[in-house]
Amino acid sequence: MRNDFTLSVSTEKHDNKNAIQWDKVKYSRINDLSLENIAKLITEGYCYTSIYEKENFNVFQKTETNWIGTDFVIFDVDNIKNKITFVEYLRSLKYTPTIAYTTPNCNIQKPTDTKPYSRFRLLYAFDTTITDKATYQGIYDAISKTFDKRLFDKTKKTDNCGHSPVQQYSGNATKNCKIIINDAIYHVSDFDIQEPAEKPIKIDNSKVRIEYEFIKNLNSLKPTDFLSYYGDKYEVLYESELDFNDEGFAIIPSDYVRIQRNYTIYKEDGKIKSKYKRLRDGQGRRHQLFCNAKIRCQIKPNITVEELIYNLVYDRTHFYDNRDGILTNQCLMRIALDAKKATYQMTMKKKPHFRVDDVFCKENHIKPKAQANIVRKRLNYEEIGGWYDVSISVAKNLQFAKENNIKVSRATLYNFCNENGINPKGEPTKEETNKATNSDILSVKKQGEQTHQTEQESTLKRNYEPIKWVNADEYRERCKLYQLFAERNQIIMSYKMAI
Repeated sequence: MRNDFTLSVSTEKHDNKNAIQWDKVKYSRINDLSLENIAKLITEGYCYTSIYEKENFNVFQKTETNWIGTDFVIFDVDNIKNKITFVEYLRSLKYTPTIAYTTPNCNIQKPTDTKPYSRFRLLYAFDTTITDKATYQGIYDAISKTFDKRLFDKTKKTDNCGHSPVQQYSGNATKNCKIIINDAIYHVSDFDIQEPAEKPIKIDNSKVRIEYEFIKNLNSLKPTDFLSYYGDKYEVLYESELDFNDEGFAIIPSDYVRIQRNYTIYKEDGKIKSKYKRLRDGQGRRHQLFCNAKIRCQIKPNITVEELIYNLVYDRTHFYDNRDGILTNQCLMRIALDAKKATYQMTMKKKPHFRVDDVFCKENHIKPKAQANIVRKRLNYEEIGGWYDVSISVAKNLQFAKENNIKVSRATLYNFCNENGINPKGEPTKEETNKATNSDILSVKKQGEQTHQTEQESTLKRNYEPIKWVNADEYRERCKLYQLFAERNQIIMSYKMAI
């Protein structure tokens, strides 16, 4: 029996699995381990994972690109019906695990569970180190197909984390831990391994074929190198295309969609800043990636599966925490295919009314925020102009707005009137505005009052014309308005005295 297994083991042991801070766990490679050694490490509470390029590393370096192999295929068996015992479950298996033990949460009800479940961990040892990810996943799928599905609670989603070769596992240092060791050592040829997902995949009864070279580069290149390699061929899509006008903005259409990102606000050097917040395990990463993929299918209906996978790799690299290795390349491929298959449309609950053109702002030396304020004001005034009645006062227009559930303030209506030359009290009638008309002035002249000079008559005539409401930009200073009204009142009084 082989006794020279290799594992990456945590530098510290943990008595309580639920208190482990996984992002701070560090690992060291240990060679020439016997099965008894491994069982002892498990029962002492050490965590363990596969073999990586570095002998000493942390979880940030526990990635697929650094993974070089494993001596075990490992299963997390959760959600087993509580009626079956540990021994009974092991007897139900077609392939006997080399090491099996109960996990710390076995028969314990978690806060998210409606009842307690039996939870086991199975380790299948191999006579040679598995160095190919596709081979590992093929063996994993072959063994999982032999599990008796009747023993699982179908109302609870099955944990499939072991499908990733970079998954990390905890030991069980509790007194209730049950562990068994068998001399079952397997070979790759013992399993019927299916070929990786390079074959055509059916979507809506039509076959979708992914390019072999694309899949090869996806699995062999580092994510950053992969994105750089296909950067000229594919584009990163994040929102519907907008048609910007010559005035530097675009109205958001009804079918507009955009990928939403999460931000973290922080303070640095006395300034408020923001950065992208990476989604972690337990925050719905796969569901969010699926939504992103579906949005891209709406942005570009003819998008290829390859371009969709490229965009998902971009998302995983920049916006997701994948230190646990769950978001594998195979996972992204499956998400892309599911998104292409889905027929429903994504919608946005809240979306902006317009978007300013960054290119326009740059060319005209305008800050985007200032341009947005200008456009927002203009569109707001255009909307007000559609219902505002210039023949009535601001107060009556405001009452009309309230009755029709139109949100607008009194100050906005006054500003609207000032900037558009509208009398906020409403347009006066002809009788009210022409009490002292030009004909009145001429009739006074005909009645024999010839004492006024021609220049005085011209001044009187000019000032007795109906006064138009002035634009606020012409008379912005209050003192000028007062001067204008004072002159008018003085002329009216002079005219009355003349009569």
